[in-house]
Amino acid sequence: MHTGKILIALTSHAELGASGRATGFYVAEAAHPWRVFTDAGYAVDLVSVRGGEPPRDGEDRADPVQAAFLDDPHIAAQLAATPTPDEVDGADYAAILYAGGHGTMWDFPGSAALATLGRTVYERGGVVGAVCHGPAALVDLRLSDGSLLVAGRDVAAFTDSEERAVGLTDVVPFPLQTRLIERGARHTGAPDFQPWVVRDGRLVTGQNPASAAGVAAAMLHALAATPAQVTASYFGAEGRRDLDAILDHFAEDARFVAPDGRELRGRDAIRPYYAANLAALPELRVDLVGDFPAGPRAALEWRAEGRNPAGEPVHMHGTNVVAVADGRFTEFRAYWLSRSAT
Repeated sequence: MHTGKILIALTSHAELGASGRATGFYVAEAAHPWRVFTDAGYAVDLVSVRGGEPPRDGEDRADPVQAAFLDDPHIAAQLAATPTPDEVDGADYAAILYAGGHGTMWDFPGSAALATLGRTVYERGGVVGAVCHGPAALVDLRLSDGSLLVAGRDVAAFTDSEERAVGLTDVVPFPLQTRLIERGARHTGAPDFQPWVVRDGRLVTGQNPASAAGVAAAMLHALAATPAQVTASYFGAEGRRDLDAILDHFAEDARFVAPDGRELRGRDAIRPYYAANLAALPELRVDLVGDFPAGPRAALEWRAEGRNPAGEPVHMHGTNVVAVADGRFTEFRAYWLSRSAT
């Protein structure tokens, strides 16, 4: 089930190649997403490649968001002793964000355990995000069928032009933009150091530090498009007995199969079914009690309590098997049982 938790992955690499300079995770690229996620009600956990205290880069306490991030008791405790990826269960998280910083270029691609976290989140219907050099985690991230997550997908990352602008083309182990393209990704970008966020379904990527908050916001939009999130919103509309709001959760040409086996095609055909349902049950509260996701599809178990027009209590439970695209149901098959209390 969607747990209300998001994981931010950090580099453990502290040396900027042979330059003699230090590196690490870029603090703003963790802090600004943290603020977006927590303001939306999510809990945020941290993980790093080698665990322990990850090295920091670009720390600026004059930035109030960075200061709040570093001073937050939960974050401060985690930064002092982050777990390693193999100590974390990706099934516990709705999303994972691979934060940037040049250090990621050395240790994100080689971490099989870090890739496993991303694969687990994604294949359970969650969202994978990465910003700036964080997409280094995606260059070798394969799904269970062996395919690369980025193959054929639209992505953004720190561009080869930006790497030249900061004078590190010959320091980093590979050019990130070029490597992603070699992996089959369709890379797009903005002018150097301008914000640029790309969402391709449940994969969200951003070009540079200026894109960090935008990546987090786009991840929240992607999370709202998962079957469990759409269903939770749909149940809210059911509870309000709001016919138009209920129907707005269905795509224009959605396929709907009622509990009695009737098949309805399209929002206009579905409307009379729900109008009759609202008349039969003027009061209803529905709670999601089980979520069995499979990418854009899911089986969702629910229980409901309501009253019929005579004021008699009605108890129901069932399962909806749904498919979702662009935040709406494209397929919806309802299975339910009901009984009136005696």
